[in-house]
Amino acid sequence: MPKQFTGSRFMTAPPPAGFGVEFQRLDDNSIQARVVFGLEKEGPPGHVHGGALAAVLDEAMGSACFAIGRPGLSATITVDYKAPVPLGVEVLLRGQVTKTEGRKTYTCAKIVLPDGSIAAESTGIFVFSQELYDKIRALLAGEEPRTDDAP
Repeated sequence: MPKQFTGSRFMTAPPPAGFGVEFQRLDDNSIQARVVFGLEKEGPPGHVHGGALAAVLDEAMGSACFAIGRPGLSATITVDYKAPVPLGVEVLLRGQVTKTEGRKTYTCAKIVLPDGSIAAESTGIFVFSQELYDKIRALLAGEEPRTDDAP
């Protein structure tokens, strides 16, 4: 039985190299994960670097594309930062597809603080890639080694 795609190694690897994110697909095909950012992701003192937040928002939108069978590459991403995210606090990361048009998949994502307020929101356009789709399917089926497993 094929494994479920839960995000790229950049996201799923444990800190400090990765983010330790594991996405879950919800019944409406949106995705979510709970994330705690450690000191290695610090930007302003005591808070998460904006680039780290943009990275997880990008991954949430890309994983939402995969959840509906349309993996693709980021074409555009816009991030609206609304509030700083403290280090060491669990936040909710959500992503979903809002529309598809030809090879384009329109997405949005958000980071929600424990009090329910939104720390950051993003929108993106991803371009479907059949080559990427085929590689991910082979990887999940165990037919293709990951880069570090290759001879």
